[in-house]
This record gives sequence, structure tokens and C-alpha cells, in this order.
Amino acid sequence: MRTVVTLAALGVILTLVHLASEVVTPFLIGAVLAVAFQPLSTALDRRGLPPIVAAAITTSVVLALVAFGGFLIYLAGSNLAAEMPTHGARAAALRDDFGGWLASRGMEDAARSVKEFSFSAPATSFASNMAMRAPHFAQSLFFVLVVTAFIQLEATGYRRKLARVLGGVRKTRWLTGAMQDIQRYLIVKLALSAANGILLGVWCAIWGVDSPLLWGILAFGLNFIPFIGSILAAVPPILFGLVEGGPTTAVGVASGYLAVNLVVDNIIEPRVLGRAMGLSPLVLLLAMLIWGLVLGPVGAMLSVPLTMTLKIILERDPELRKFALLMGSEDDPTPLPTATTTAPVVEAK
Repeated sequence: MRTVVTLAALGVILTLVHLASEVVTPFLIGAVLAVAFQPLSTALDRRGLPPIVAAAITTSVVLALVAFGGFLIYLAGSNLAAEMPTHGARAAALRDDFGGWLASRGMEDAARSVKEFSFSAPATSFASNMAMRAPHFAQSLFFVLVVTAFIQLEATGYRRKLARVLGGVRKTRWLTGAMQDIQRYLIVKLALSAANGILLGVWCAIWGVDSPLLWGILAFGLNFIPFIGSILAAVPPILFGLVEGGPTTAVGVASGYLAVNLVVDNIIEPRVLGRAMGLSPLVLLLAMLIWGLVLGPVGAMLSVPLTMTLKIILERDPELRKFALLMGSEDDPTPLPTATTTAPVVEAK
């Protein structure tokens, strides 16, 4: 009965989170950033700096990184916008050639639809939408920085409060271990995503695809989305390669994306992370879909750390630990639940 009530409560919580996504999304981003940069805050605290100073330094580092990323996006976007007339003319010529090829084979309706397609309308609509949402992005960024600063400021105090509530520092060790697993995932994923972006940006430049900086940034950001992120990041540069250099360039760009993603995502990342995630591929896919439905693209990007947190919470309950076991991979160290368990949950070493 308790399991049914818990699942129903989880469904209600996800619904409420979806309805309040405008507020919840920046908060979750700030919380993830605070967890990722918590080692920096801890190092500053060990040097004897007051919590407010450590929080200010950590938030300044986050702000500097965000500003640097925004500057790179601005440079890449400006370059792409300047070249759009040329790209539009090439795309229109390619569209007309394809329409003529369809017409020569008797597919008149399809040829007519292809020739009537306009490339400028979607691009104009996207640019207009981004311009209209710019104030909202700025407001969300401010909220993210505020949340990050306050979480960093309160981190030490909350650790002491948890130790008092749970009955000693030893009983909070499981929380420390869980936090370290999430931090390790975030740091490794950040490093591998950066490697992805650099390698693929250079690869696009080698093949002469315009705006390689933009495609590198896109590969970096979308690499945080499990499974489909790398595929989505590959589509625009392949299309631009087709427009600018023809099928040979498109195939060359695609081969580079395939090779880099196979090596990084399927060989390096599993070996480096090891058991840090402890989630099965099916759970990762479902988590990406569910969190993406609840919070949109940001939810898909944060699906892994959010699901890791949920699994850690389930592991602490004897009755719900079976769900944590089902969520885990084959080599997941989560202990099997027992029907006669009445004692408190054994702490993770």
C-alpha cells in the first residue's frame, strides 16, 4: 500500500513541478551548479574564508563561465547570421535541383511542394522568438545565480543541521558519498562534453563547414542529453555541409560525428564514470523522456543527476529500495531488499 501511495505522490509532484516549471527550472539549474562547484566552496572554506566570501567567489566563477559561454555563442551566432544570405542562396539552388529531380521522375506534387518551401521563414521565426525571449533568459539567469549563491552560503549550516537531525556526523556519510557521486558525474560529463565540442568543432572546420564554433558549442550543450543529444547536435552541421560542399562534405562531417560519439560516449565515458551513475540504459532513456516532458529541454539535460538523486533517496527506504535496484545497472552495488528488514538502513561505506 505504501508503494502505491509513494508512486501516486511522485506523479502528483511531477505534475506540480511541470505546472511551476518557470520557477522550478532555474532553481534546479542553480542547485546542480551549486553541487558541481561545491568542492571549490569547500576548499575556500578550509582556507578560513567566511561562508559569504566563499559563496561570492563561487558565484563569480559561475557567472564568469556563463558570460564566457554567452560571448562564444554571440560570436558564433553573428558569424552565422552574416553568412545566412549565402547559405540561403545555396540551399535554394539545392532545393530547386532536388525539385527538378523529383519532377523528372513523375513526382510532380512532391516537386511542387519542395520548390515552394522557404528557408527564410523558419530562420526568421526562430530569430524573432529568441529576441522576444531574451529578457526571460536574463531573468532566469539572475535567478540561477541567486539560487547558486544561497545554496553555497547555506551548505555548511545544512550539513550541521542534518548531522543533528540524523543523530551524528556518521549518519550523514551516505549523503556525502551520494553528493560525491553526483559531483563526479557532473565534472566528468562537463570535461567529456567539452572534449566533444572541441573535437567536433575542429572537424567541421577541417571540412570547411561555416561557423564551426557554433557547432562545437552545440555539440557541447546537447551532449548532456542522453542518447539523442549527440544525434541532434550532428544534424545542423551535416545539413550545412551538404549545402556548402555537397554529399561528400556531408558524409565526411557525419563520419566524424559518428566516430567521436562512439569513442567518447560508448568507450571513454563508461570507463571513467564506472559506477558513479549506477543507472540502466532503459532507465536513462525513460528519465530523459519524463524529465523532458516535465521541464522541457533543460529537464532532458538534467535528467541524469535528477534521476541519480531519486535513486539515492529510494535506496534509503527498506520498502522502496527494490525500485532503486530496478533502476540500477547490472553491476550496481545497491543491496537486495529483504522481506524481514526492520533495522535502519545500513550506511554506505
